Amino acid sequence: YQRRVHGTPQAFSHFTYCFSKGEVLICDIQGVDDFYTDPQVHSKDGRGFGTGNLGVKGMLKFFESHRCNAVCAHLRLAPHNPRDLDAGTQCVGSVPQQAAALPAKTS
Repeated sequence: YQRRVHGTPQAFSHFTYCFSKGEVLICDIQGVDDFYTDPQVHSKDGRGFGTGNLGVKGMLKFFESHRCNAVCAHLRLAPHNPRDLDAGTQCVGSVPQQAAALPAKTS
C-alpha cells in the first residue's frame, strides 16, 4: 500500500484566499482521493460560517503551515507570508484570469 499525497486541498485553500482578495479562506478540507468534504470557512471579519470561523486568526494559522505545492505553482498562486496578512496585504492579482473562469458545462 502506497499513500498518495494530494496537493489539491492545500492549493484550493490558497486559491480561495487569493480569489476572494483576502476576504475568505476555505480550509480543513477532508476526504478520500480527490473527493473532499467538511470544509471550514474563515472570513476576514470573522462573521458567519459557524463557530469554527476564526477570522484572520484562522487564516494566519493556515498560512503558517501552508507550503506551496505543484498545484499552487500550476495555478500561479503567489507564495504568501502570514505576516503579510497581519499587515493587511493580500495576494491580489496573483490568480490568472483563466483560473477564475469556470469551464462551460457540457451535456
